[in-house]
Amino acid sequence: MGVDVAGALAAEQAFWTEARATVVAAIIAAVAAIVGTIVTAVNGARSRKQVKELEGSADARYREYTSREQWWTRFSWALEKAASPDENDAKLGLAVIYAMLDAPWVTTEDNEMALTITDMIEPPAEDGDGDV
Repeated sequence: MGVDVAGALAAEQAFWTEARATVVAAIIAAVAAIVGTIVTAVNGARSRKQVKELEGSADARYREYTSREQWWTRFSWALEKAASPDENDAKLGLAVIYAMLDAPWVTTEDNEMALTITDMIEPPAEDGDGDV
């Protein structure tokens, strides 16, 4: 009975070739898993950041809308006062309108329209005694 040295060497070499291939495949799988985890974490962070930005901008848009809505309600009130036949009410209404023109959420078009309307309103004329 002879020992087949060449066969044993070939089997050992095949074993180590397969072992190396298995180790390399495991390393590639681990690197792919790590890269996948990093990509997922980065995308998650970006998504959370975008959601916060959108929530913030939605809140800001809502506040701006509400502020403008309130501005128009006040403008309507002031306009009614400015068109009043009572001189004091008319002066009060015009003063409020002019004060409202400086609000940061009022657009240029709103200001132009408000100024045009106030230019059309004439305060009541006083008679010689200072009465209306």
